[in-house]
Amino acid sequence: MKIFKEYKYLFILLGGLFLFLFGSVFGLIMAYIICGKGMGMESFSKIISYFGSYYSDVVLENGEVASQFVQNYFANNPQDLEIAKYANILIQVFAYIPLLIFFAIFLIRDFINDFIDFGKDTKKNFLKILMWFGILYAASYAISIVYQILNITGQSDNESLLTLMMDSDAKILFLITIVIIGPFVEEVLYRKLIFDTVEKTFKLKPIFAIVISVLIFALIHVSDAENIIYVFQYIAMAIPITLSYHLSKNNLFVSYGVHVCNNLLVAIGYLIMFGI
Repeated sequence: MKIFKEYKYLFILLGGLFLFLFGSVFGLIMAYIICGKGMGMESFSKIISYFGSYYSDVVLENGEVASQFVQNYFANNPQDLEIAKYANILIQVFAYIPLLIFFAIFLIRDFINDFIDFGKDTKKNFLKILMWFGILYAASYAISIVYQILNITGQSDNESLLTLMMDSDAKILFLITIVIIGPFVEEVLYRKLIFDTVEKTFKLKPIFAIVISVLIFALIHVSDAENIIYVFQYIAMAIPITLSYHLSKNNLFVSYGVHVCNNLLVAIGYLIMFGI
C-alpha cells in the first residue's frame, strides 16, 4: 500500500496506457456489433484499416500511393466509407469507457479535490481559462502565419480524418466526443498522470514535467513521421494548456476548461462547414 501511494500516478499511468490499448480493441468489437452487420470481422477490419490510410503517403508494394488506392476503393464502395466513418466514431467513444471507469475508481479523490479547489474561486478560475485559451489561440494563429510564410500547406492526417468523420450520420456523437469526453481523458493522461508522475513521483522540476507533457501530447497527435512538420501546431496548443495546469497548482479542471474551449471552437467550425 505504501509503495502504491509513493508511485500512485506512475501505476495509474501504466494501467491507463494498458486500458487505452484494450479500449481500442473493445471499441472495435462494439463498433462491429453496432454497424458491421452483414460483414465478416475480416472485411470490417479491412475498411477500418483503409480509413486510417485515407491520406497516407506510404507507397505500396505495387508502387501505388496508399491514399490513392484507398480513396479509389471508397469511391467505388461509398457504403463502406460511411460504415468506416461511423465505426471510427464508435471506436473512439467505446475506447474511452474502460479508461473513464478506471480513472473514476483510482482518481476520484483527485477529481473531487480539484473540483473543490476550483469552486473556491470559480470566477477567477473561469477567467484563467479564458486567458489561457486566448494565449492558445494567439499561439496557434502565429504558427499558422509561420506555416504560410514557409509555404507549408494542408493539415495533419489526424485533422484530415477528423474532418472526414464529421461528415457522417453520427456527427452529434462525434462532437460530444471531441468537445467533452476526449479532452477530459487527454487531460487526465497528459496532465494529471504524465505531468504529476514526472513532478511528484520522480521529483523532477516542473520544467521537465512541462516539456515531457507537451512533447508527448504533440507527438502522439501527429501520428507518424510523415506528419512531423505539423507538430508545432500541437506544441502551440499544448504549451498554454500545460502551463494553465501547472500555474493553477495542478488543477485538472482549469486545463480541461482550456482544452474544451479549443475543441469547442473547432467543433463550431465543423458545424459551419457541414451543418447540424
